[in-house]
Amino acid sequence: MHPSTIASAWLVVALTFGTHKIHGATLSGAVVFSAGTDGEAANGQIWDTGSDVTLSRLFISVLTPTGYVALNGPDASHGAVNYLLHPGTNSFRLTGQSGQSQPFAVFGLNLFLDGKPLPVISIKAPLGGGALSTNSSTNTLAPNKIPVPAAGTLEYSNVLEKVALIATIWNSSSDGAGGVLDLIVQPQNAPMDIRFSEVEVCWWSLPNVPYQVVYRSVLTTNIWTTLGTPVLGDGLRDCIRDQVGPGQPQRFYSVVRVQ
Repeated sequence: MHPSTIASAWLVVALTFGTHKIHGATLSGAVVFSAGTDGEAANGQIWDTGSDVTLSRLFISVLTPTGYVALNGPDASHGAVNYLLHPGTNSFRLTGQSGQSQPFAVFGLNLFLDGKPLPVISIKAPLGGGALSTNSSTNTLAPNKIPVPAAGTLEYSNVLEKVALIATIWNSSSDGAGGVLDLIVQPQNAPMDIRFSEVEVCWWSLPNVPYQVVYRSVLTTNIWTTLGTPVLGDGLRDCIRDQVGPGQPQRFYSVVRVQ
């Protein structure tokens, strides 16, 4: 056989992919607490999404095209939150279960993503609005009033996405507590590659005419080598498949009539 006897042929490449589902960033908890100017927890005020019903709950609603939708609540025993963030801006409304019992001027906010026990975004800001800044204090709070160090950053990244806090406000008085929170989510430019795991070679055949698929690569020192056994044509579209293992060099395929 020689490639000069190649019949008309079509090369169809079939891709076979394994599936491994990876989720984006998930908002898994939040704590708002009264703080000193250094960002440390102070004055004993805390609102959180933890399981301790003796503490004031932090109820979170997310803005959707049809309005705000509650993510947790409406009572103290349903404080947990687990929300998959979407690309773009995610806007939340925060509601404290009760108002302040002692006056304070600065609040701290710790956000917990992807189920991590330590905060991944931490800020401090004046009560009622104003410039927010990163909180790097070693004495802040996690849900259930657990002492934790602050994250010291406004951004968090996982394999798929980068999450950044772009705005937040918190107000608290004896009448109640609440605020807003905006997070922006951007995809990471993760490296990727695509691997062919199977090639399907197809051609239109003539009835009762035998055909042989051949290939060459650097492994065959570029000598045409048979792939499988001859296929007897049926006047239709005939195909054979070739499994391609990881790291295999490029192959060139031809279909020839067997003389």
